[in-house]
Amino acid sequence: MSGIIGILGGMGPWGHIAFEQHLLAQAGKAKREQDYPAWLLLSLPSIPDRTAALLEGGPSPVPMLLWGLQQLAMIADLAVLPCITAHAFYPEFSAKAGLPILHLIDATILHLASLASDGSTIGLLATTGTLRCALFPKAARRLGVNLRWLSLLDLPDGESLQEQLFMQPIYGHPVAGGLRYGGIKNGFTQKPHFKQPYQEVLDAAGHRLRAAGADLLVAGCSELSLAMTPSPWLIDPLAIAAREAIVQAQATATRVNHRKPCPSQPPLACPETR
Repeated sequence: MSGIIGILGGMGPWGHIAFEQHLLAQAGKAKREQDYPAWLLLSLPSIPDRTAALLEGGPSPVPMLLWGLQQLAMIADLAVLPCITAHAFYPEFSAKAGLPILHLIDATILHLASLASDGSTIGLLATTGTLRCALFPKAARRLGVNLRWLSLLDLPDGESLQEQLFMQPIYGHPVAGGLRYGGIKNGFTQKPHFKQPYQEVLDAAGHRLRAAGADLLVAGCSELSLAMTPSPWLIDPLAIAAREAIVQAQATATRVNHRKPCPSQPPLACPETR
């Protein structure tokens, strides 16, 4: 038996479903159902929004991220967070999680290094939080990979393009109370009251970056895995993470007995309910 992959999902729920689909796709055609990878999902959609925490002073997602990872650590051998922006908080929770965490951004950078030539231009479609925190460029520098990064924010009228071509399809339009509604995170596939599918809007965003000189595109948000049209130049971090998670889970097959036994007392209460 291979090791167990722990998935901390809910950020948003459609994103972790996309990751599970990638796990099955990467596993290929198994001879028996018993040959598919084992995984455990903990979906916590009440984890505070990561972009709001980074840019708007919203509540930190770290306490709930850490709690969820510690619950997974009772059973799983490694964890995956199918949310790119959550990796902005990786230094705050990784050491206390109780199990190894597959770093989606690092895995993506190393994959790009195997595909792109030195100094290639990578178009990055991602939340404004991911872009403002420069998560991908910082990871590339840390790993010694020389890439040039291009986002919608870098184009003329970039703030408007980022809002209209990315944030609105993902999060929806602003509504009362500072909230957003009607995006892919809410389960919509097109703008409410309009007929244009979000797939067309996001594909147009990718074409803008390609026209501006991007050699490859990175789908730097988990919902893009469901929404964008696959193409040879579109790199999906969830697909990369699924492949790497299966490899790492298989490598733990000889040491699955390292798991801590489940505690006899009830688990710690979720931070939200204390």
